[in-house]
Amino acid sequence: VVGKSSIIEKLKTHPFYRAFRCDKVTLQLLEQVCVEYLQSLDDFTKANIPIWKMITRTENDLLNICNTVKEKILEFQVIIQNHPAQIGGGALPEYKIPTPSLFITHDHISAQRMKDLLLKNEIPILVTIKDDQVIINPRTLFEGDVEVIISAFLSL
Repeated sequence: VVGKSSIIEKLKTHPFYRAFRCDKVTLQLLEQVCVEYLQSLDDFTKANIPIWKMITRTENDLLNICNTVKEKILEFQVIIQNHPAQIGGGALPEYKIPTPSLFITHDHISAQRMKDLLLKNEIPILVTIKDDQVIINPRTLFEGDVEVIISAFLSL
């Protein structure tokens, strides 16, 4: 905060000052993110920042992920179709990216039951349900998540 010392002193005594001040860890993490951005000014997609990697994933990459899962969970009916991925709040609260996604059903397990069991998995898997189908959007998956998802479905 920059300003008159009398105002800054008043701010320091306010309860929010302690609640919202940055500690050393927060400042270090902020610095690391800023350095990543500065080193990638010409192309943010090359930055080691997970959200940019997720947003800029190619349709081909996402289709490969979907097909890998589909080929391994043969007991389930799997359809691959576009489903909008919402980036989130902030500057783009309504912006959605079309994303090839997995729509999964099973003859003997309801979508709600699948969701409940997937959430109880050793590594919980968060899915969406629409029209009694489990939806998995691969845009936000990290390396290694595909194997976890396949294993979880095979154990249902």
